[in-house]
Order: sequence, then structure tokens, then C-alpha cells
Amino acid sequence: MTSSNRVINRMLLALVGLAALVAAAYVTVRAYPALIPTISIPALPAVEGAALWYLAGASGIVVALSIAWIVTRGRGSTHDVIHENTPFGVVEVDVRVVSDLVSAQLANRQDIVGVSVNAYRVRRAATLALTVTVRSGADIERVRDDVALAVAEVDTQLESRLPVVVHITGARIIRAREKRVS
Repeated sequence: MTSSNRVINRMLLALVGLAALVAAAYVTVRAYPALIPTISIPALPAVEGAALWYLAGASGIVVALSIAWIVTRGRGSTHDVIHENTPFGVVEVDVRVVSDLVSAQLANRQDIVGVSVNAYRVRRAATLALTVTVRSGADIERVRDDVALAVAEVDTQLESRLPVVVHITGARIIRAREKRVS
């Protein structure tokens, strides 16, 4: 999601959609009155020329702001972590490769339940987001050091240093309770 609020996004989309439906219905009924003979839509009152220019200017500003808002969105997740042009062709490394490398490096750790790797574009560069899920009671400092070593090993294998954000979270383990019948 973008940096704007999800509720505001949904409300804006709903309002724009509703306005588009009303405008489409009005234009359809005006263009093809034979389709709906029972509905009578009143004609718009005559408006002086200056008011129309104000309305056109306001509409232009809304369109320009909408285009600017749309262009600044969509800089989120990506699949390509590395994209390099070489004399032999283009080299692309997918985020799944990095995920497999990190998971292989951390596979022998008993404290780590799972590893998730995502890539995002930040200022036109790929940034990795590692989410490491640990068992309850795990030594967080040791897990952090192991993740740092795994990331350094991945940087060595890829011959490229990638920015990484690490999120260590605890696993919620639900254990069944023992039922005793006396």
C-alpha cells in the first residue's frame, strides 16, 4: 500500500466511481432518450460563460492533481533485485533466488521458524525486506547475528551489496491442552 491512508483511498475511489456512474447515466439518457422514455431528466439551467471557465479550470486542476497522484504511486514491490546490463546481455536476479539463499543459510538454526524475503523499490534501487520468525524464547541477539552473516554471504554470492531491512518477529505457537478425565 502507498503512504496514504487506506480508508481515504477507498472513499476517494468510491466518490470518483459514483461520479463517473452518474455522469455516464446522464450522458446516456441525453444521447439516447428513446431507450428510457419513462424517465424525465430536467435540462441544466443556462450558465454564464465565466462560470463555465471557472468550472473548466477547477476540473483541470483536479485532473492535474489526479495524474500527479497516480504517477507517484506504484513504487512498491518488485521481483527484480539486481538488473545489470553486461556486454553479454542483461543479468536479472529474482527475489526468489535471494529468498532461497537466505533460507538455505538459516536452515540449520533451531530458533528460526521461517524466513520471508520481499523486495521493494526505494529511490529507484531494490531494497530487501527480511521477516524472520523465531520460536518463543529464542536468543534474539544470536538470531540477529546469524541473519547478518546470512545477508553478508548472500551479498558475497551475488557480488552486490543490497540494502536490507530485517524484521524479527515471534511465532505464535498454539499448543493443544491436555484433557484429563477423572
